[in-house]
Amino acid sequence: MHPALNLFLKLSPFNPQAGYYYIQSISSGVGTWVDVPANTLIACYYPVYRKIRFDRIAILQPGAGAAGARFRLGVYSDDSFRPSSLILDAGEVDATTTGFREVTIDLTLSRGEYWLVYLSNDSAIDIGFQDPHLGILGVLPTEYGTGPVLQYRATQTYGPLPATFPAGGYTGDHPQLWLMLRVAAVLE
Repeated sequence: MHPALNLFLKLSPFNPQAGYYYIQSISSGVGTWVDVPANTLIACYYPVYRKIRFDRIAILQPGAGAAGARFRLGVYSDDSFRPSSLILDAGEVDATTTGFREVTIDLTLSRGEYWLVYLSNDSAIDIGFQDPHLGILGVLPTEYGTGPVLQYRATQTYGPLPATFPAGGYTGDHPQLWLMLRVAAVLE
């Protein structure tokens, strides 16, 4: 775990509540929405501050894709600020309509770093983005490329999420997808 994140946890009154969604970073919220390239696996950094059981994974989808548009959401483990092994593939979501899209899951994560991911078959789908601000790790909005990586992207043919995040995925220095998990219970 990043030393600044450990310090933040010691000083923070962070107290996640059951039934609430938590986005992956300290941010300014949804800044805009954009079309996300099809067949691109996007991983966004997601720190977990306590051992928590989650019951939903979700994303904001303000724009519909074409007929047959679908996407998948999932969770990967972390290996030194890089997505590593698949923990959860939440399955397919129909993307031909808009709204707050959520998938029921049963996932327990221990305190640490993880990566929430998105993969689609249609580049016309509009997804909510946010401006990343992870001040606890020393990143400023104007310094995306100088602090810890907050996003990876890799070319990936649409289908089930790969067991290991593809090698050579480039880092993102741009706004992150507005991915989130909903707390079912705080276990520690």
